[in-house]
Amino acid sequence: MEHFSEIIPIVLRHEGGYVNDPLDKGGETNYGISKRSYPNEDIKRMTPKRATEIYRQDFWVPAQCSSMPPDIRGIYFDTAVNCGLTRAVKILQAAAGVTVDGLIGLVTLRAAQHVTSRMYAAERLAWYDRIITADPSQAKYRKGWAKRTMSWI
Repeated sequence: MEHFSEIIPIVLRHEGGYVNDPLDKGGETNYGISKRSYPNEDIKRMTPKRATEIYRQDFWVPAQCSSMPPDIRGIYFDTAVNCGLTRAVKILQAAAGVTVDGLIGLVTLRAAQHVTSRMYAAERLAWYDRIITADPSQAKYRKGWAKRTMSWI
């Protein structure tokens, strides 16, 4: 998949609808948009159209998703949505074997051209394992996180 319009429906499906799980570190969310990050949004009434606007403006563009190779574009964007922009870049850098600083520069953009979706997925799954090791209450999300990650391969 190469374009935002092809990828966003899959991400919205992964994110699902309204959730307010007290164990979820994201807090109150709808289509993955959290009240914590968007306090002025009406989360309960969030529409797919509004979520799509936010994802394009605040995730796709700043993460430079259009500059990523097609093989990792979807999983990289999905990671930015699920884990945050900086974490998505750090996972990319770890997969690429470059300095992990969370910043998208020329070195990262060039190295990204050699990263496959499998390489990226392995690093993302390792990140989830670190989350669970640090906070075992998050283990209940492992299966869903793994399924979501592997859906991009």
